[in-house]
Amino acid sequence: MRIGKTKSILKKISIVVISSLIFTALTAIAAFYYLFFYMKDQIQDSYLKYLEMYAQIVESKLEETSQNGFGIIIDSKIQDRLSEWILLSGQKTVTDADSMNLLYRQLLIKKDIEQILFNNMALVGQIRHLSIITPDGSILSSSGESGFQDNENIEQVIKTADDGNGAACWISDPSTSYIIHARSIRSLKAKMTDSPLGTFVMWVDMAKIMRTANARMPVDDSILIMKDQNGGVIFVSDPRFDGALMSSLKNDGRIDVEGESYLVCSYRSGELFEYYMLVSAEKIYRPVEQFVLALIGVFLLIIFIVVLGTDKISKEIMKPIPKLAQAMKTVETGCFRITDRELLEDNREDEIGDLCRDFVYMTQKIDQLVQENYVKQLVIKETELRALQAQINPHFLYNVLESVNCMAVIAHQPDISVMVKSLGSLLREAMSNQEIFHTIKQELGLIEAYLAIQSIRFENKLSYELMVEESVMNWEVPKFFLQPIVENAVVYGIEATGKGCHIRIQIKSENSRLYAEISDSGPGMDENVIQAIYNGTIKGRGNGIGLHNIIKRLDIMCRGRNRFEIISSPGEGTRVIIELAVQEGEGRDVYGNDCG
Repeated sequence: MRIGKTKSILKKISIVVISSLIFTALTAIAAFYYLFFYMKDQIQDSYLKYLEMYAQIVESKLEETSQNGFGIIIDSKIQDRLSEWILLSGQKTVTDADSMNLLYRQLLIKKDIEQILFNNMALVGQIRHLSIITPDGSILSSSGESGFQDNENIEQVIKTADDGNGAACWISDPSTSYIIHARSIRSLKAKMTDSPLGTFVMWVDMAKIMRTANARMPVDDSILIMKDQNGGVIFVSDPRFDGALMSSLKNDGRIDVEGESYLVCSYRSGELFEYYMLVSAEKIYRPVEQFVLALIGVFLLIIFIVVLGTDKISKEIMKPIPKLAQAMKTVETGCFRITDRELLEDNREDEIGDLCRDFVYMTQKIDQLVQENYVKQLVIKETELRALQAQINPHFLYNVLESVNCMAVIAHQPDISVMVKSLGSLLREAMSNQEIFHTIKQELGLIEAYLAIQSIRFENKLSYELMVEESVMNWEVPKFFLQPIVENAVVYGIEATGKGCHIRIQIKSENSRLYAEISDSGPGMDENVIQAIYNGTIKGRGNGIGLHNIIKRLDIMCRGRNRFEIISSPGEGTRVIIELAVQEGEGRDVYGNDCG
């Protein structure tokens, strides 16, 4: 019953949508035909304005190119190097060495000028090639090639530029899509009557300028014709235009070329050229006709699609509902893992899709919470067992060490007694895992216990001294942040070499920071070993806490506001410096303020 009502509503919606589409289509068709037949003149006028703006864009690009060229020839480096070239050209050589020297200096000048030309060409996109013709006929080019087809072309360019007396001259290049910009280079330090330093020539890519103009205007595939003020043709973008067609060009008119009609727009600049811009009239009006016909077809297609789509949409809407209901029944049995892939799809963006995704997310979250709770319970049980075991093992070990100590005292073996007591202190502190920090005084106790054991072991080979300020004794530091360094000094200073070693430990307060330095007289190490320690890529002798471990712990605890530095060289011992940020005041926790 509910399904029948849903279909009825969808049918009513379809009728309303189809009626609206038909009415809109008829209205739009009538409106576009009115615009096409009764506003044809307005469309033509607007495109003529666009064409005039197009010509102005081309004009501005040419003006910009001309200004860039003028900036190049007045550059002080260009002026100086060309003047130097002229001086060298006038020098006479006597020996072969003089000739070679002259050629070498000219080669350097040529390289400098060509590099400047190349750099300036890269800055302006529409410049294809740059050249400078020196008075002696040498050509300095941005690309290493002259760019001229023959000597006659070179002479024509030089003559045109000389006639311009330093002004910009534009010359046609019919064989390419370029126009040539030529200008006589005058020295800024000489008189106007003096001979020029050379002739500056630019090849301007008109096709690129036209592409730039087309990108900014709603006119595609336009034809550009440029004439100078004397009526001479400078540039034609379409080779179909001959002399007869040129004479028939007229502003705001039309011209037929090979059966195709063009609208003509002319624009005369104040100083440079007269521009004729032509655009196909068919390309202007045909899209309007095609749009009207396409509009009719599109609306008919839309009506057909809506009729077919309405029934399909109703079925698509109802499709996930039975699967969702089945999934809910599965969840009721205690299974929270939904395996129906169609229900898990996220491509639906309607309310039904949101409902399915929310249901899947809810069941996954419930399953995740159940699994996490189960794992937590297992971890708690395992932790309790490990805690009970940890309480038994150290206590047993301490009792055994105390018994050994008593036996050593009875047997009058003081060295063994001292080693056992020191070992007991080390183990007691190492196995105390409740705290990760202790005081400087406690750290020194660990160091002295370790050194007491090693002093008995190595007899006269090990000596040490402690220099600790009393004010820092109660400052808190990470456990075992100094003892492993002392241990490394013993291992690598005595065990590895068999020689004696002196260890010096200094701890003090310096500028409200904790400063600790451990130095030894051992064999030292090179820079590669130091970098390997910093990177953690070196393999130590033992299995204890390495220097890289200390570096990482301090970085984590102090958030990078600490200093750990190793200073050493082969044969000169090793110094390890540690600085930790701490505020002033005895008994302050080093990590509660700056490093925590």
